[in-house]
Amino acid sequence: MFILKDLYKILDVRGIDLTGYEETPLSENEKHKYLKRAHHTINRNNKKITVKRVVIAALILLLISIGQQTDKIVLADIPIVGNLLEEYLQRQDNSLADYKQVLNTSVTDQGITATLNEVLIEGDQIFISTTFTSDSVNWDNLTIPKLKVSVNGTPLSGIVIIRGQKKVISSDCVNFLSAVKFKELTSSNNLHIELKYSEIINRLSRQQSIKGNWCFDFQASTETLLNQTRVISINREIKLDNGQEEFKGVIDNLVISPVSTTLNYRCLSCNDDVSQIKFTITDHNGVKLEKNSDLGSSSETQKRFQPINEDVTALVITPCITRSQENDGLIYDSIIPGEPIKIKIK
Repeated sequence: MFILKDLYKILDVRGIDLTGYEETPLSENEKHKYLKRAHHTINRNNKKITVKRVVIAALILLLISIGQQTDKIVLADIPIVGNLLEEYLQRQDNSLADYKQVLNTSVTDQGITATLNEVLIEGDQIFISTTFTSDSVNWDNLTIPKLKVSVNGTPLSGIVIIRGQKKVISSDCVNFLSAVKFKELTSSNNLHIELKYSEIINRLSRQQSIKGNWCFDFQASTETLLNQTRVISINREIKLDNGQEEFKGVIDNLVISPVSTTLNYRCLSCNDDVSQIKFTITDHNGVKLEKNSDLGSSSETQKRFQPINEDVTALVITPCITRSQENDGLIYDSIIPGEPIKIKIK
């Protein structure tokens, strides 16, 4: 490509015939005028360079000041993954900023650095985002780590991991998201919580699991989220029949928060397989809420859905029951809806 410096090289070696050009001497006034213009141009360029240097120096000082004040290392070295909790709970980016805690605390053991990124507490559930980093570990077959929890100094039993999510960040970094339910979790506003990861499970071979000691403790408050959580009493009995069995139950209430929409249901007459009972929830615009999880026993069940939008004024809850049928040696499940129940929200 022909560029400007190539032109300068050409002009340096090119002879120019000046025959035919008459030299015209400059007057003293003209010499003074051209010298003054050249001097002014040089000074102006020098000022521009000086201003640029001052601006760059100021920016460098500002960045150093910020680094000293916040005591943070380079952002690329912080294994915190923003908005993964929002993604996990099907919310928009940063929509949970007022309810979650960003901790960014790291512990290293067995050559693996665990970073507790974010935690969100909602009712009797804790959502945890933790990143594990090591350049000597193959993360392909490793799954949700074993977890123990204490609240205000008391170890909790009855821990149930509703569901987990593993997300590979890079070849040496993986993020684990867990939704954990506790039977004994208090609704106190001020909680001292201790989390202990003791083993990273290998799903193919328990012998290849990695045992370690990655412990975290922090103070938490549920006040902000509790203040924006509503419990709508329903107390509605329902009956469902799939042609093989009749099921009776009661929808107790609907818990609405910025994090989720949770339906609490009791079975009055059903077998041990509560998975046959299903629910769909749609808003007044006909938009169906995505279900996040099911949790419960043969008598009590909690159905958790995505949170509703702020403009929703009513919900329609439709109980359903599945019916299994055999056809050509294959078993097919069909869903039989019950009577819809409309719930006014606003």
